[in-house]
Formats: sequence, C-alpha cells, structure tokens
Amino acid sequence: MKSQWFTNRARYDFGKLLQESDYARRHDESFHSFLVMASCSLQQATFAMAGQCSVAVEREYMTEVKRVKHPNKLAEAFNVLVGSLTEKPEDFLGKYVSELGMNDKNFRGQCFTPTDVCEAMARMVMCDLSKDTDREWPLMLNEPACGCGAMVIATGRVLKDQGY
Repeated sequence: MKSQWFTNRARYDFGKLLQESDYARRHDESFHSFLVMASCSLQQATFAMAGQCSVAVEREYMTEVKRVKHPNKLAEAFNVLVGSLTEKPEDFLGKYVSELGMNDKNFRGQCFTPTDVCEAMARMVMCDLSKDTDREWPLMLNEPACGCGAMVIATGRVLKDQGY
C-alpha cells in the first residue's frame, strides 16, 4: 500500500491494517468485514449498557470473524479509527473510501458530502442554540443519507463551537 494514496497517516495505517487482516481477500471485502464487526461491537455495547446481550448480534459478529484470517488486525483498525476521530472529528470513513477509490461506479457510485459542506449545513440548521432559551433537550439528530456520519459529526462540532 502506497502512503501517497492517503492524505493523513491514520487513514494509511487503517488501510494497512485492513490489508493485513487477510491478504487473500479483496480490500473491499476486508473493509466490509471491518464495518460489520465494528457495527456489531457498537450494537453490543449499547445492549450491555442496558444490562443485556444480543445473541443475534453476537452470532453475526462471530460469523464475520471466521471469514478473516487475522481479525485482531480489524480490532487494531477500529482503534486507529477511534483515535483519529477523538483527535479530529471528521468523516474518516468517507474520506478513506474516497481516497482508495472504492466509491466509483464499480463500487455503487457512492458520494460522500465534503466536511466543509456538512459543517455549513449544520451551521445553517442549528443557528445559535444559545439564543433559544426555551429549547427542550435532548436534541435528536439523524444522518440523512445513511453515510458515515458526516452530518452528525459536523453538527457535533458546531454545537461544541456554540459551547455545548
């Protein structure tokens, strides 16, 4: 994997770990396995907060683990993702997919909204909540296009800028 493919080191490290998880698989297959395993882990964590465990989610996770030669590399990739998002909240996965070229017509032609556009939209919609003293909480957010969370991440940054 060439480092010049990526504009930041974390996305390069992330991709390298996905590649190392199973050299016999195509990169998009390893990425899919990563997404399934990460999603299952986050779902199970949500169940655990309620003192529960989902057998179906655990089964899906273990099925995916068996498809990968080195699933621990995908766990390391998740750690890289979390570290990068903690350092700089942005659309890490959307940028990764775009930089690797996995969003072209051969891969369903996905298009990820650029960070600056998401932030501009969030600023327009959120305005200045500090002026809204009658605001009832909690604030509910939805990702409009089922993407990688760019709109929710941008809204979080806007709220942080407003002191929330």
